Amino acid sequence: AYVASPPTDQVFVLDVPARRVLRTLPVQGRPSFVLPVRWGRALLVSCRYGSQVAVLDPRSGKTLRSFKTGAEPVGLALSADQTVLYVVQSQEDSVLALDFSSGKKIWEAAVGHEPRFSALASEGQVLVVSNGLSRDVALLNARDGRKIETRALGHAAILRQAASLGGGWVAVAHLVSHDDRSATQMERGRINANGFSLL
Repeated sequence: AYVASPPTDQVFVLDVPARRVLRTLPVQGRPSFVLPVRWGRALLVSCRYGSQVAVLDPRSGKTLRSFKTGAEPVGLALSADQTVLYVVQSQEDSVLALDFSSGKKIWEAAVGHEPRFSALASEGQVLVVSNGLSRDVALLNARDGRKIETRALGHAAILRQAASLGGGWVAVAHLVSHDDRSATQMERGRINANGFSLL
């Protein structure tokens, strides 16, 4: 497993069954998300304060190449044929689609407020983007970035990771915030709890 550690500017390579750290890879710019590609022969790492996505050799830690992005890239997704890289740009409130070979921009699309993560669904045709602060998800056409729908998630707040479950289903982790309740009524239940939504 590969774990980004933003405070230490490192990616940890873990042996999960042995429950130990095999090695650490230095990555400048507060690495925020790690995506293994090419059957684990490379790692894509979003560098949130570096405005780039680094491509690392998971064994040596050497940076093989990098892609320039907008402000604060976080979540990454890659098309099934590994030709298109989708980068969620948190401070740009947008998603950037790049040609994975050349690094050239294919399209850029506005989404909700402070998006964090994304997942491909419906056999890679739809990109689902979790908007961290606007309590909704954006559904984009993965081919051209056209917005299909913005779907509200009710009491969901601080949207986090989105994960494709196959068959057109996506799970989105978030807080469940009952902030319509008065903070003086704690005996009626917690105002914030952890939860997720299935779409």
